[in-house]
Amino acid sequence: MRHFPFILVVLFAVSISGCLKQGGIYPPISEVPQVLIDYVENTTKIYLRGVGDYRYDAMNISVYDRAGNTYTNVSENNTYFLSSTTTSLNFSLTLECWSSGGHFYYLGNFTHIPSENTLIIEEKGRSREVSYASLPYKTTLEMIK
Repeated sequence: MRHFPFILVVLFAVSISGCLKQGGIYPPISEVPQVLIDYVENTTKIYLRGVGDYRYDAMNISVYDRAGNTYTNVSENNTYFLSSTTTSLNFSLTLECWSSGGHFYYLGNFTHIPSENTLIIEEKGRSREVSYASLPYKTTLEMIK
């Protein structure tokens, strides 16, 4: 009976080891990319990076200016982060990252209302208003299986 706590600890460690194993169902948290979006001096700044220091096989930022009907694309291989800017007040943003853990994706629509110091963000079927004072906006990309 005195070995019972030790046995419980061993069983618990074995049961969670699958969750911690790299290459499992989900990548380690340091590998999950996030986007940070800021608005400074009439320019939207987009930063794509890992939660931790992680080098991605490839990163891509695509900005579609809905008012001007133009695309801007920035991509790089074997990089830790990527950035882009736009002066568009109405744009769609597509982000992609590839790593050994998988393919990550983000899609959002952004509309600036400078007279109200507000950014409207539409993503995942939801719309929200974000005050410029509360920027930068941060979110993580979703893993595509």
